[in-house]
Amino acid sequence: MQNLIAIRSDHQSRGADSATEFRVLRAPAFALLVLAAADAHPDAGVVIVSHRPLHVAAVIAVTLASLVGGAIVAFSLVASVFVPWEVHRQDELAFAAGWPVVLLVLAILAIRWRVAWGWIALATLIPVALLTFLAHDGPPVDMPDLGPRVGSDDPGYRTVMWLGKGSPYSRLGELPALDNIGSDKAIRLPEDPAAWTEYARTHKDSIEAAWSGLSLCREWASQVAEHPPLGVWRQKLADPVLDFRPVRQLCNVTSAHAYLLAVEGEPDRGLEELIPVIRAMNNIQRTGPLLLHEMIAAVALEISFRGAQSILDLGPTSEKVRAELREALEGAPPASHVMVNMFGGEIEHASGVLDQAAAGSEPIGSAAKGVAHWVDIRMPFAGPLIFNRNRTLRNYAESVQDAEALALARKLDELDKWRPRRARWTQQLRNPVGRLVNAMMIPAFVKPVHYYWREEDLRVALLRRLGGK
Repeated sequence: MQNLIAIRSDHQSRGADSATEFRVLRAPAFALLVLAAADAHPDAGVVIVSHRPLHVAAVIAVTLASLVGGAIVAFSLVASVFVPWEVHRQDELAFAAGWPVVLLVLAILAIRWRVAWGWIALATLIPVALLTFLAHDGPPVDMPDLGPRVGSDDPGYRTVMWLGKGSPYSRLGELPALDNIGSDKAIRLPEDPAAWTEYARTHKDSIEAAWSGLSLCREWASQVAEHPPLGVWRQKLADPVLDFRPVRQLCNVTSAHAYLLAVEGEPDRGLEELIPVIRAMNNIQRTGPLLLHEMIAAVALEISFRGAQSILDLGPTSEKVRAELREALEGAPPASHVMVNMFGGEIEHASGVLDQAAAGSEPIGSAAKGVAHWVDIRMPFAGPLIFNRNRTLRNYAESVQDAEALALARKLDELDKWRPRRARWTQQLRNPVGRLVNAMMIPAFVKPVHYYWREEDLRVALLRRLGGK
C-alpha cells in the first residue's frame, strides 16, 4: 500500500509557508478511513494522490476467493467419480471448469473500467456466500445406544483380550503356531458330516495333541463363559481387537475332539466340551462391538453348533447334558442386540476415526484404511472447506443404519444389492474429502450378516431338537 495516500500539512513558520509535507499511509484499514474522511471533509487537509492500487487489490482479492470456492466445488464434483453410489454430474462439472475463465475476464474488465466500489462490495458477497456454504457443518450426531459400557479396567474385558492383538493383556505369545492354522495339517473336520467319523479315527493322535496344546484357549473360553465383560467395551481407533486365528483354532479343535469322544462312546463328554465355547461366544456377541467381533463369534458358533448336531445324531445323550446345552443355546442375545453392537459399534468407531483425523493426530489415509494417497492430508491443513466432520459422520451413520434395518429384517437379498443413499446434487457440491472417506470407510456388511443368520438358524434348529423355546 505504499504511495497510496499523502497527507498535506500546511502551517506557517515565521510568517512564511513551509514546504508541503507528505506522509505515506501503509495500513490498509487506516487508508480506507482516510479515504472516507477525504470525501466527507474536503477541507480537512487530506489529499488523495492515488487509490488505484487499492482498487486493483480489492478486485484481485474477490477474484482469488471466488477461484478458491470454485476450485473446491469442482473438486467435490470430481469426487463423485470415486463414490460408486453418486451421480456423475458432468454438466455441473463443465460449468465449474469454465468458472475460472469467466472470473478472470470479469476481473480484468473490472480493473480496466475501474468499476465502482459499490459493485466490488456486491461482488464480494459471492465468494463469502460460497465459502460459508462450503464450511458450514451440520449439528453433532447422536451415538447409538449400545447399553452398559465398560473400559479397559473391566476384568472380563481383560480376559477377552488374552486373545487380543496389540493388547497389554494379550497372551498370544503362549500359543503355538498360529500362522499354521490354515495349513493342511491344521485340525478341521470335513465339510461333509458323513466323513467326520473316519476323519476322527484317522487323525485321533493329532486331534488329542492339538487339544492338549490349547489349554490356554480352553481356559479363556471357560473364563469368558463364566466372567464376561459387564457391558459392551469401547473400541477406539488404536484399541486392540480379538485375533480370529486362536478362536477359530479353538472351535475347530474342540469340535473335532468332542466328536472323537462321541465316536468312542462318550457323547456327554463331547457336548460338555462344546458348551463353554458356546457360552463364551454368546458373551462375545453380547459385549463385543464392531462387525469383526460379531463375525468371529458367528463363525465360532456355527462350528460348535454343527459339532453338537452331529454328536446328537450319533445316539442318545443324558438329559442332564442336554439341559445344559439347551440352557447355553437359550442364553444367546437377541438379534436386535447383536445388530446394534455390530452396526452401532461401527458408527461409534467411525466417530473416533473422524475425531482423530479432524484433530490432525491421524492422517485420513491411515485412519480410513485404503483411502487414496492424494486424500491423505492433515485435517487442520485441509480445513472445514473440504471436510465437514459432522456431515461426514451423519451420512455414514444414515447409511449404516439403513443396512442395519435390512439385516435385522433379514432382507438378505436386498442387503446383497444395498448401496448407501444417493446424495442430493447440493450435497455433491461440498465436503469432498468427507464423501471420499465415507466411500472407503463403509464396511462390507454382507458376509458378517450372512454368517450371523446362518448360525442363528443352526441354533434355533438345535434348540427345537432339544425341546427348548
